[in-house]
Amino acid sequence: MPVEIQSVTRALRILDTLAQYPDGLGVVEIARQVGLNVSTTHHLVNTLCASHYAGRVDGGAYRLGHAVPRLYGAYLLTEQPEARLLDVLNQLVAATRETGYLVVWQDDDVVIQAIAEGSHQLRVGSLGIGYRGHAHARAAAKALLAYLEPARLDAYLDAHPLDRLTAHTICDKAALKTHLRQIARQGYATDREEFSIGIGCVAAPIFSAAGQAVAALSMSAPEWRLTENFKLYVAAITRSAQEASDILGHHPANGRDRARAVPIKARRQAAEQPRR
Repeated sequence: MPVEIQSVTRALRILDTLAQYPDGLGVVEIARQVGLNVSTTHHLVNTLCASHYAGRVDGGAYRLGHAVPRLYGAYLLTEQPEARLLDVLNQLVAATRETGYLVVWQDDDVVIQAIAEGSHQLRVGSLGIGYRGHAHARAAAKALLAYLEPARLDAYLDAHPLDRLTAHTICDKAALKTHLRQIARQGYATDREEFSIGIGCVAAPIFSAAGQAVAALSMSAPEWRLTENFKLYVAAITRSAQEASDILGHHPANGRDRARAVPIKARRQAAEQPRR
């Protein structure tokens, strides 16, 4: 018989309970729901908070913390949906002929999980599968940073220096936050020679069923080609990200996501061929 660790089982029961109360629940009520005494429940909840699987809200109540969506998103992207997301990536690359990337949250950083080569075979040499870092200069990473809760964004920026990679890199924290707010409003992110001179990128977030930005799609092109085809490429990347979000069960329910609420047709209509 497998050995069951009681404290782990109890912690999981608390998480299951908090999942049913998105507005939060007090320790006394949590204890009642899971059948534990208040003292034990308090210690377990504090442990979950220390690992960010639970968090405290105004009034002293607790709810699920920001580590839960990351864990759920990682599960989705490493299990059944992965092949379907890769299919979306490949369709994006086939439609634009530019190199595309799928990035995900992993160990509190934005990591490249997959790359699909475009027929133009343009690729930033340093960006391989598993690449992480310099999120402030990468369109796909900024597409995810833009949807972090303020406290988590501050923690991320405090732990990651804003290195200057080119003359266009945003290295000021206040300026970057303003830039990220604009990304969240418009629903897509850009890198205009911020990571590498001569290269431009556009990206859009992929949302989970819980409404969390758990991944992103991006595509890179020479800066001049991105400029010439900017509207077309933005439309392609946001459409593909919406399709990927649909795969993960996301159903937009607020104004911020209204642009992604348009139903996706079963087969993508042929897009206007970009200028070359």
